[in-house]
Amino acid sequence: MHRKTIQIIFSVLIAIALLYACSATQKTKVSSTQKAVKQIVNVAGEWTFSMNTPAGWKDQQVVLSQEGNTAEGMLNDKLTIFTIKNDSISFDMDRETPMGLFNMFSKAAVTEKTMVGKYTIMDGPYKGIAFDWEATKSP
Repeated sequence: MHRKTIQIIFSVLIAIALLYACSATQKTKVSSTQKAVKQIVNVAGEWTFSMNTPAGWKDQQVVLSQEGNTAEGMLNDKLTIFTIKNDSISFDMDRETPMGLFNMFSKAAVTEKTMVGKYTIMDGPYKGIAFDWEATKSP
């Protein structure tokens, strides 16, 4: 009878360990999902963009609206779509200049109050050159 009692206790301990392991895995999955949801930065609002250009720094006001991880606003008088992923924001844009049409790709670190990054000109005489830019959200 002593051996049977030990087998029962051992079986109960294994069952408890399995239940604990399953509940810990479930909590981890929920935490990962919650963390992913928290990482979408809210960029909706009015921003002052400062962009370094071959002609010097240029400032402009941009109002962004946001739905999920996508934001949009008028940058250089063109509707621009921004993609937010974790703590970064990116966008493409075409810019008509006295030297012709330039396509640019930009990526920056983003918080709810600041953006700091670089944009790279993809064609024309400045092809491949990266310029700094930053943005500050109005209070």
